[in-house]
Formats: sequence, structure tokens, C-alpha cells
Amino acid sequence: MIGLVFGTLLLVGSSPFGAGAGGREPRVVAFAMVGLNVVLALITFLKGKLTVGMLSVFVPLLGFVTAFRIAKPMSLWARRFYSGNEAKLKRAQHRYGEDATLRRLRTRFEDVVGGVPSLSMGIGLRMEVVGGRLAIRMEPAADQSVGDEA
Repeated sequence: MIGLVFGTLLLVGSSPFGAGAGGREPRVVAFAMVGLNVVLALITFLKGKLTVGMLSVFVPLLGFVTAFRIAKPMSLWARRFYSGNEAKLKRAQHRYGEDATLRRLRTRFEDVVGGVPSLSMGIGLRMEVVGGRLAIRMEPAADQSVGDEA
């Protein structure tokens, strides 16, 4: 949505990229380039590649490349166009699956930046519905004893 709004602002602007100085033709060319760039970015968004789609609003060749690459398996594009094509769906699942190289690299990067997640927090959370509302209560974990001194 942000990419569409930004592209529309570029199209509505009086002279995107300073194209108004040379007459009508440069303005039409700039308008067509920005319009094509926004369409390619929207295709990239539909393929489930949001970060690259945002970058492709600003970098025209990136939008051209990513619009023609395979979509993520759970994206709107894949559900619409890959439902009858099992080969493309399998390629997408192989490329973006849980054991894909890109996923492993992303997980490693996130672990370096934010730290490796730990499963034992020392507290337990209990959720229950009380009076039609969700209540979350914190309880000590089973391996900890409250009030024990060693």
C-alpha cells in the first residue's frame, strides 16, 4: 500500500525527476517510467516479496527482475497462478521452504542481531477467558519453587 501511495505521488507530482524542463515528451516518458515501475512493484508485492517490492519502487531495474522471478508459495500470486502448475509450486516451496538457504541465512542474521531465542523463560503464562475477555496470568515454572531456599 505504501508503495502504491508513493508511486501515485510521483505520478501526480508536477515534474518527477526534473522532467518538466524539456517540454511535453520528457514528462510523458518520466510518467510512463514511474507508472511501469509502480506496476512492477505491485506484481512483486503480490508475489509476497514485500521488502524487495518497497525497494523496487525506488530502483527500476530491481522491480523488473523481481517481477519475473518465482513467487512465494503462500502469496496471492502463487495461489492464483500456480494452483494448476505443480512444477512451479514445488519450485516455490523448495526455494522458500523451512530448510531453504535464504531462510537459514535470515535466521542466522536475526540471531546475531537479536540473540538466539531461549525456550525456558523461568515463568509460565496461563491464558483463560474470564467474563468474555482474555486474561493472561503469570505463574512460576514447574522447575522453580516459590519460597524455597537452598
